[in-house]
Amino acid sequence: VVDGGLGDKFVSAVSCSEGHSFAVVSTGDLYAWGSADAGRCGLGSVEHLPHFVSGPDGPYQPIPALVNGGGLATNKVKMVACGSWHTLAVSQGYLLFAWGATRAGRCGFADTSGLPIDENGPYQPIPRQV
Repeated sequence: VVDGGLGDKFVSAVSCSEGHSFAVVSTGDLYAWGSADAGRCGLGSVEHLPHFVSGPDGPYQPIPALVNGGGLATNKVKMVACGSWHTLAVSQGYLLFAWGATRAGRCGFADTSGLPIDENGPYQPIPRQV
């Protein structure tokens, strides 16, 4: 992958699901691309992103984009893992962050009140410490 922000970076870890992917680079920055609905990519607002013309997948990030909102604004990433609808990242300081669909306790948040809601329930749009 040379488009987006990865062209001149050294990738140290990757994770992917059937809909979205992540790469951690040597500086600890995290990049995401793929299906971005329900906060899966951790990019916050998705109104500016392209949308699939057909199918239920909604907005998508076509090329790697820096994930630097929420808890990752001041923390660098060591490891990342993603499920179909959520993502977890461990910071270099060993803090756990989660984002994406929160249904069935996926993200580990005791309180999901006040989160945005789509057809699948509440979701965390940007990285939040667990």
